[in-house]
Amino acid sequence: MQTFNAYSNQQVQFYNYNNDAGAGQVAQAPQNGTTIARNPVSGGVQRDDGDQSRILKDFSSPTRLLNRYNALSGQISGVAAAVNGVKGDVANVSAQVADVRTGVTNVAADVKGVKDDVANVSSQVADVRNGVTNVAADVNGVKDDVANVSAQVADVRGGVTNVAADVSGVKDDVANVSAQVADVRGGVTNIEGKFAGVAKDIGQINKNIDTLENQAGQGQQALAGIGTRLDKIDTAVQECCGSRHSANPGATTNATRPAPVTA
Repeated sequence: MQTFNAYSNQQVQFYNYNNDAGAGQVAQAPQNGTTIARNPVSGGVQRDDGDQSRILKDFSSPTRLLNRYNALSGQISGVAAAVNGVKGDVANVSAQVADVRTGVTNVAADVKGVKDDVANVSSQVADVRNGVTNVAADVNGVKDDVANVSAQVADVRGGVTNVAADVSGVKDDVANVSAQVADVRGGVTNIEGKFAGVAKDIGQINKNIDTLENQAGQGQQALAGIGTRLDKIDTAVQECCGSRHSANPGATTNATRPAPVTA
């Protein structure tokens, strides 16, 4: 049985051999509707159920009725095709909805994973924040240490400056001492020169003394020879004349003998 609305929403029903109603069976029309029933046994004779507001009883124009039936049948076929298309569309939409549901499930899982990742990142950011806080504290400590070291370096620099001044003074003193040593060395050189002259003079004096000693030795030898000769002369004189003038002719005297010269 096929049912559709036509002519001011009047519901019209058609039956054929393959529909719900069997041969010789008349379909019941809904309220405020019109029922057209075809019974092959009765040859298409319509039967009035007595309860309808309008019954189609005019068979004087079967061609017009057939045309209307054919038109309605075509419309019904179009509607059935449209319904089948809608059914396919609904099935497609259902499949798409299932895909969307699966996608939403996957998205929900992904969102949960993202939520977990965000929680993990938040925890890591908290750890990083704590680490940065600790690093900041360490940097402040290093800053204080650097300031302390800077002060110590300034003190060392001042000490080095003082040492440099002292070294400069020592350098000046060393230069002064070096000049004085040079003067002393010059004086020593002069003294050495003078001592060299004195040594030369002493050497000459030594040579002169040696010469004098040689000459004195030679003079002593000459005097010794002279004394010997005088002794011989005295002896001879004594021998010759002493007997006459001396009580003791054998005695000799050295009263007139010159003393020997000694070096």
